[in-house]
Amino acid sequence: NAVTVNWNTNESANGTVYYSTSPLSLGSDDYVQISGYTAMTDANLRTTQAVQVQNLQANTMYYYTVVSVDQSGNLTLTWPETFTTTN
Repeated sequence: NAVTVNWNTNESANGTVYYSTSPLSLGSDDYVQISGYTAMTDANLRTTQAVQVQNLQANTMYYYTVVSVDQSGNLTLTWPETFTTTN
């Protein structure tokens, strides 16, 4: 099982998808430390992103969040969401 996570940014950036079968821990206000596994985009900066997450368990709910970083090092973090794999 696999899923593709797509998103857009308003300026060129790269990104990382963090995912886990348990709720993600996002750290504190002082830093970003996210639990779970990661799947990354390539190193090229772009405004349209697509990351394929592979080798997922069947019939399983996953939590995920996306972190994008632009060329200046500005970081954007999405609110955690979920998806469920099929057979």
